[in-house]
Amino acid sequence: NLQYRATIKFDVSFYGAINSAEDWQGIKKGTYQNFAVVGDVDFSDIPLSDEIVTDLTFNKLLGICKDYENEDGSSERRGPVIKNFDNTKRNQIMGPGNALIAEIKADSRYLNFENIKLVNNSSNTSGYYFGIIKYVTGEMYGRLSSDTISNEYIDFSNITIEAKSTSYVGCIAYNKSPYMQYVRVNNVDIRGGSSVGGIIGYSQAKPKYDLYGKNIV
Repeated sequence: NLQYRATIKFDVSFYGAINSAEDWQGIKKGTYQNFAVVGDVDFSDIPLSDEIVTDLTFNKLLGICKDYENEDGSSERRGPVIKNFDNTKRNQIMGPGNALIAEIKADSRYLNFENIKLVNNSSNTSGYYFGIIKYVTGEMYGRLSSDTISNEYIDFSNITIEAKSTSYVGCIAYNKSPYMQYVRVNNVDIRGGSSVGGIIGYSQAKPKYDLYGKNIV
């Protein structure tokens, strides 16, 4: 724990721990608690017959930077990855207003999202808000200038979002945050009605961002 505190500068004793997809499945909705993600959250570990818990609300959601082992056996100092969720493969109905994360109210950092496909397969073809994160209200950033990690970004990689005619659609559907830094998307396909973006569908706040994207459809 001391190593984690020195690296990311917060006391993990005040946070619930998310070590895996199984831990994610046990989080209660609407609680706005502080959570530290201390391991990759791989939804492929959850049986396809089970629905993934969505529309979760957090006060703070902070990733623990440490040495993670990649699938090829190499190691990388980075934040954890939330990955491998496709609601259509689980016959899980999602539509306007739904998201993997409903809101991050305060801080979020060092998180990565990979191989996520969200499809509006509900009977409601229009409406508002669809994405991985519905609302970001607090600060979101990938690193501080004093950090020394291999991956300095919050990454959204290999993301598909098909929202039909829904408005406010993106990896982050609606942004209220006064500050974002080192947030990046790569290989994303985002489709919807109006206010559709690769990183952010619509931004209420107008701060200076450090956002990067490539291979955006």
